[in-house]
Amino acid sequence: MPAGRVRVRQSGGVTDTTASDATGGNGVRERRLSAAWRTFRWVLAAAVVYFFVLPLIPGFRDAVADLNDIDPRLLGLGLGLQAAALFAYSMLTKAALSDTGDGIGHLRLF
Repeated sequence: MPAGRVRVRQSGGVTDTTASDATGGNGVRERRLSAAWRTFRWVLAAAVVYFFVLPLIPGFRDAVADLNDIDPRLLGLGLGLQAAALFAYSMLTKAALSDTGDGIGHLRLF
């Protein structure tokens, strides 16, 4: 067998391959390409939603303009109350699980 080649056992038999293939030498490059491709897909999806879906909603631009008129304190209060309600429902779910819920932390369901 030539230098730099190894035998790899696969389900169908034994095949020759290079050492970098057997040890996953291109794994970092594949992860980078995968992450770049995933990022590209998210940006593309956001652009499609922004340019094609949102303009179809009647009055969307007016609603965005009206966001400037909202009192930030009331917005923060609303978000805080919503978070408290979700936490209360998670505690209710934990109580409904009775003994099984004892092993689950308070924030695990939240």
